[in-house]
Amino acid sequence: MNTWHSRVTEAREGARLSKAEFARLVGVSGAAVTDWESGAIKSLSAEKLLAIARVTHKPPEWLLTGRDLEKTQKVPESLLPRTPSEEDYVLIPQYNVKGSCGNGHWNDHVEVKGELAFKRKWLKEYGITYEQAQVIYASGDSMSPTIEDHAVVLIDVSKTEPRNGKVFALLLDDEVRIKRLFKSTRGEWRLASDSSNKMLYPDEPVDLDHVGIIGQCVWQGGGL
Repeated sequence: MNTWHSRVTEAREGARLSKAEFARLVGVSGAAVTDWESGAIKSLSAEKLLAIARVTHKPPEWLLTGRDLEKTQKVPESLLPRTPSEEDYVLIPQYNVKGSCGNGHWNDHVEVKGELAFKRKWLKEYGITYEQAQVIYASGDSMSPTIEDHAVVLIDVSKTEPRNGKVFALLLDDEVRIKRLFKSTRGEWRLASDSSNKMLYPDEPVDLDHVGIIGQCVWQGGGL
């Protein structure tokens, strides 16, 4: 019968250990090992189970139940995540810049923090050249629910011409802002937040001659 008693014997013999060696390594008496393997002892403590697993290099689950979870739970290789290939993906630099979704954010030291992988096909569909793309962080909730606080935002720095109704990363008074631009029928521009709380985040008239447009925000977990 295939019981934990017989599996202890199988594990010990597979490890080429005598009962005396096995008992010494596990920390029990030789009599205890004999009782385990004969079935005289009906249960096995967790401490001893783990000790046997360590000594014989057998999974505790197998010793206890006879099931090899590594085999029964093995995921087909075709379903495992693949390392992004250069053919399919491109790495976009991720800067430590925070773009304020509020009243402005001062960035006194800018550096590349890392890189994010984007599908080349996706970038092409959105008309984004990867050499002209950057990733920054959003700070604040004035652009919620479109852009949430702490979200990573993909910027297309080739798109620096203002477009009505689009979201841009802007440099205003040496501070980075993330806002939606709107143009009135009289040709005047204003910065707008997507938040419904206009008392806290009112629209702001702006002279674009005094604003640096870093680029258009095109993604933060979905297209904008």
